[in-house]
Amino acid sequence: MLHGYEDGHSLIASSVDLQMEAARTILILSDMSGPSMQAGFESYITAYPIPMTSYYAVAKTWYAEEMDRPGCVWTHTLLIQINDLSRIHNLEVLLNHFLRPEKQGDLKYYKNPILLNVNKSKNESNIIGDYHFKNYEIEFLNKFLYSIYYKASNESSYFISDQPSKYEKLIFLIWSQQWPSLRSKFNFCTGSISNRKIHDNIFDFQIIPEETIRHIHREMPKAYFIEDNSLNSSPSYPDWVHIASKDIAANNNSKLRRVLWDVGEQTQGGRNDYSILVYISDCLISEDEIDDKLESIIFCLNELYPSPDKGKKIKNYLFGSKLLSIDNLTQPIDDIKLLSQLSTTNYH
Repeated sequence: MLHGYEDGHSLIASSVDLQMEAARTILILSDMSGPSMQAGFESYITAYPIPMTSYYAVAKTWYAEEMDRPGCVWTHTLLIQINDLSRIHNLEVLLNHFLRPEKQGDLKYYKNPILLNVNKSKNESNIIGDYHFKNYEIEFLNKFLYSIYYKASNESSYFISDQPSKYEKLIFLIWSQQWPSLRSKFNFCTGSISNRKIHDNIFDFQIIPEETIRHIHREMPKAYFIEDNSLNSSPSYPDWVHIASKDIAANNNSKLRRVLWDVGEQTQGGRNDYSILVYISDCLISEDEIDDKLESIIFCLNELYPSPDKGKKIKNYLFGSKLLSIDNLTQPIDDIKLLSQLSTTNYH
């Protein structure tokens, strides 16, 4: 879908017809993300599931300085079936399909579906190759993980920067690691000049200019803010942050990621489960002694679901018929050792 200025901000071209409410949601989110353009925010990405549809939207917006009327933007929105979202191993490949239109250009590109070669996408999953991450990029990964999955696991998280575009690919790498049900719910904007929301649901993560902080803080007192200049500091993080950050930076089909996806799909939770599921997944692929491994996993499950009637699906998945053997990625556990741990644990 392409939106731009035509007697007001409107739909210019599309390859699909949507119901009125869904079309209106996209129209609103395809407009400029604030009352006036801010330096450094001339282009940005907005990603969100479209309510009451089977689509997930990933959009790129450009400030249309060539238009006679100030405040105009172009927005190219890719609509992906939510079931297909999990088939794209590295979501960063979507960035290659955005096309900024010309003022009087041909609209044919926006009127036809785009064919994405999923197998090619998977083969090119390590799109960063031998890229050496800069210190600020590693620190961004750490701070993002710590804030969005821990500090603000039930709230929105904001990153304050006047150069949002340099973090765009990092966010796509983080998003790509998420298991299917989590990535299909996650929404973010890399250039929010004002607070972005769908109805009353605030986006999970947004990059904002400093001028926006006061307004957001009044609207959302519990919002978690991270400052760009704080990336020079290196506070100590829990082990799960370093485990997850290293996997994101590697950007490949690692054992950890495959197990995390498998385990994550057995939960009904969302972002607030992430840190413990990283611990469990790392523990499953570790070469620790069996007794230590089982003890750690039982401890983690108790942290997630302390009540016996909660988390039955993942408990049965880990300690049921599979006995901790996941698609040949982990070693099966002997029944007797498992029963011994379950009968003597403090978390019965």
